Amino acid sequence: MKCKLLYILPLLVLLACCTKQEERFSLHTNPVKITDYLYEIEYTGYKPDNTERYVNEMINISKGGACTVARSGNFVGRNYDYLYSEMAEFIIKVPAAEGRYASIGVASSIFELTAEKAETDPHGQYFDILPYVTVDGLNEKGVYCNLNMVRSEAGDVPTTGTNPGAEPLYLSMAVRFVLDNCSSALEACQEISKRNIVFSEALGEFHFFIADRSETYVIEFQNNKMVYRHPKDDVMTNFLILKDAFIDNNDPGLHPGGLERYYYARDHKSEFTSKEAVAKIMTDLRYSKAYDLSTTPFWYSEYYHHTYKGVEIDINTPKEFYADHLKDECEGYKHKTRNYLETRWFTTHTSVYDLSDLSLRVYAQEDYTKCFEYKLK
Repeated sequence: MKCKLLYILPLLVLLACCTKQEERFSLHTNPVKITDYLYEIEYTGYKPDNTERYVNEMINISKGGACTVARSGNFVGRNYDYLYSEMAEFIIKVPAAEGRYASIGVASSIFELTAEKAETDPHGQYFDILPYVTVDGLNEKGVYCNLNMVRSEAGDVPTTGTNPGAEPLYLSMAVRFVLDNCSSALEACQEISKRNIVFSEALGEFHFFIADRSETYVIEFQNNKMVYRHPKDDVMTNFLILKDAFIDNNDPGLHPGGLERYYYARDHKSEFTSKEAVAKIMTDLRYSKAYDLSTTPFWYSEYYHHTYKGVEIDINTPKEFYADHLKDECEGYKHKTRNYLETRWFTTHTSVYDLSDLSLRVYAQEDYTKCFEYKLK
């Protein structure tokens, strides 16, 4: 395995510009290609104008989600599982400024911001939104935060407002809020709880894994109420883990997406003894294995939200009932193209964070032969 140490590039100032309908503003360097579908960019200024509108519209494009995160000691391993597409991802570097901590992380999920756009339109409007779709990151205080999709159960979502009348915080922008403003994991939970949290996806929403050198918290939303506490396993995938049924009885509910990934991460995170060791476990959890019938145990919880022959698949459905459906899904994955409308999924990036030395290692597009290293000063 080979790693490349990447240094901060000189800043290029992007002046505010306007369109007919909206003002756009951010200050950032030109994106620099690191490897296929992964770029590096540094921001010194940004504001959330129009970001909420965009991310609210974005949910109409794609439904669903995956992702795995696990923490042991000062290491956090995180797979971001998303659509196999032309969408680019970005290492986001933010220096400290008045009222803002320095941070490093990965931003993703803007369908329009393709690899081609990153190279041909380096100051397009979607770069103004990019800091606010940071999906995992670490700040100079050693506070880590990431979001994962969590599938809905009756009565749990959508979150239409946790604290009416308070300052709003759109859920997908919360990672950026934590990285910029919070000096501990507990402070992050407390500050988010003061806001009016809103999300509108019908299928599911997000939950958050927040850690510092001494503690780990998970934030979830149930019946329009925010809940935060220490998770029992320091692992999070795609089902609610702060519900009493799971905490007390290990009952993951009707649609526990990522159940097999959860148990594997839980059982192997004790092996998080180095960045290389973390990467090894996260490689075993890469999402393309959801389409590999030889995986033992097979990840059939990824298919619980499907409808097969008019019947919704859930945890109580025997695997044999939809074996031919799974076979067709897995065979179809072999012929996937980078078209998000096909809704084929894989691990678009793997992040390994060290909370002690404030560093990040990134692997892109399920290519574990090379990695890229970053470190906060």
